[in-house]
Amino acid sequence: MKRKLVIVEWVDAASYSSWSDESNLIASPGTLRITTAGFLVRKTKKVVTVALNYDERGRLADAISIPANSITRITAVRIVTL
Repeated sequence: MKRKLVIVEWVDAASYSSWSDESNLIASPGTLRITTAGFLVRKTKKVVTVALNYDERGRLADAISIPANSITRITAVRIVTL
């Protein structure tokens, strides 16, 4: 099965796993702009799912589902055979 390759730009929550002064947390952006590239699995009003890999049997691996309201842009990538 041939799949469409896309680049998804989206906003994610920032997290902090170590001790930090309150002033550092207040100064942080609070969110992160993320760019994810992969093969489009599904696109609905609520979620976009892309997978990094798929095999000859159509099985998918390393997939992520991104909430649609977090997405700022989706760009289709044109694949050129060399």
